[in-house]
Amino acid sequence: MHDTDNLIIEALSDSPQALMITEIASKCGMNRHTIARKLDALEILGRVRKIEMGNSKRYYLSDAFPAFGLVDISSDLILVINERWEIQYINKSAQNILKLSRHPVIGERIDLLHLELFSDPRVIQGLKEFTPQKVSTFEVPYTFGGSDRWYEISIMNISLKPGVLLIILIAVDITENHRIKQELQENEARYRSLFENAPIAIAEIDYSPVHSYLKGIESLDIPDLKQYISQNPEERKRCISLLRILDINEKCREICRCLPGETVSMANDILPFLTRTSIDRIIGMILTLYRGILPSECELSSINELGEVKYYSIRISVVNPNDNELVRVYASFRNITESKMLYEELVKKKRELISVSEELVEQNNQIRNLLAEREEMRSLSVN
Repeated sequence: MHDTDNLIIEALSDSPQALMITEIASKCGMNRHTIARKLDALEILGRVRKIEMGNSKRYYLSDAFPAFGLVDISSDLILVINERWEIQYINKSAQNILKLSRHPVIGERIDLLHLELFSDPRVIQGLKEFTPQKVSTFEVPYTFGGSDRWYEISIMNISLKPGVLLIILIAVDITENHRIKQELQENEARYRSLFENAPIAIAEIDYSPVHSYLKGIESLDIPDLKQYISQNPEERKRCISLLRILDINEKCREICRCLPGETVSMANDILPFLTRTSIDRIIGMILTLYRGILPSECELSSINELGEVKYYSIRISVVNPNDNELVRVYASFRNITESKMLYEELVKKKRELISVSEELVEQNNQIRNLLAEREEMRSLSVN
């Protein structure tokens, strides 16, 4: 507390009755205008009370616990200003951080003090836009003790006295939270880069709508969920349509033939082109995930508008295996059409080779038999 405040408290403590401003100024040996300004601040803090008798004002010490008693020892930085932006109160944390312990600022305009943290342009702009119904919050950097800190500053109305507009500024040290948030943002940026530029197609899928739907079906006392889904084509389509695609990377957009920012729907953009075998396999993967088991890699096929068959190898991975509803599931795709075609061509050639080999063996046997017969006939003619 400032020395002037202590002088006023001592003056009122020595008097058994309420004192006028001129009496307090005389006891303190100070100008009455300075005392009047200090008394207003002490009244806001709850340290003194005022009695108005006509045009006369008398002050006495308050017996109540000071309104700002706990605020004064808070680690947050707190300032209270009036509508003219004059500081009415500053707590000890703010005095220490801003190095104002020996610099009285009560009654000074906050925008003229160059308090760095509270003189930040965002703070001043927030004060200019202040209304009693509005709460402004923003983050401000501040260097203290050679280290860079971050504070979240809130500006709001505070009602301590009827008819008096007061503004409270609260600065909360959020350095650790800001560091964690920055690391998360950097990690997210790295993840986005890896996701977007991956050499394989990746889709981020929300599985939870399907999980909830299957749970609802099970609640109908259906004895065999797998059999029920397998025997109902509409249910199979519904389950696949409920898979919600959250995001796809560049390689996946190439497969789906869509532009960045365009949404991809399982029901409209993928399901109509899947072969029946692929639908069965996707349903198998859905039911496997529903049982809490990660499905193994499998092969899917689709037929495009030109009637071309494309083959893909799909692998499923999950971000959080403990998430029962699996809100985030990743499906990675590899276009294996060319390799599958080559394999099928290889199998075909192998079969043709086997067929030719069998024909050659048969022809060889026939020739050998023919030669044997001729040799036998030659032997008989000689005899």
